Order: sequence, then structure tokens, then C-alpha cells
Amino acid sequence: MLGLMNQTQIGSELTRFLVVDAMEIKLKQ
Repeated sequence: MLGLMNQTQIGSELTRFLVVDAMEIKLKQ
């Protein structure tokens, strides 16, 4: 159970990072 929660937290962190990265790329263009 704890491992599953950990994976979800890491997944959301990664998603947030990708979203911020995509937004920065759009702003630079």
C-alpha cells in the first residue's frame, strides 16, 4: 500500500514537472 502511494506521489511530481516544462517551451516560442 505504501509503495503504491509512493509511486502515485512520484507520478504526480513527474506530471507537474512535464507540464511546467511544456508551458516554458510555449512561452519561449
